[in-house]
Amino acid sequence: MMGVDAGGLAAAALAVCAAAIPDSIQLKVKRHDDWMESPRIWVALIGSPSTKKSPLIPNATAPLKKIDRALYRAYVEAKAEYDGLDKELTRLRRLQSTFGYASRTPPLRRRKKF
Repeated sequence: MMGVDAGGLAAAALAVCAAAIPDSIQLKVKRHDDWMESPRIWVALIGSPSTKKSPLIPNATAPLKKIDRALYRAYVEAKAEYDGLDKELTRLRRLQSTFGYASRTPPLRRRKKF
């Protein structure tokens, strides 16, 4: 392992898991009440100097950052495709207005709705 307290690593990992839960998910705090709360966990790593508290944080957040990077890459690719469709539509409309009709222009690609 890293030569650090396993409890500190577990606490940091638990806080990372809680951070991954969206605010749309809420817990009913009392059975006979309407009180709802978003799940939150606050963690404070406390220790003497040089107990390797700081290296715990990047190691605990690494799996979530990996997932976040993959989701961001997928978003960038989808946005580039969407922006390309907008440019194609603009080009076709320009051709239609120039020639007054669109008989020889290719059909517009429709986006799929999920």
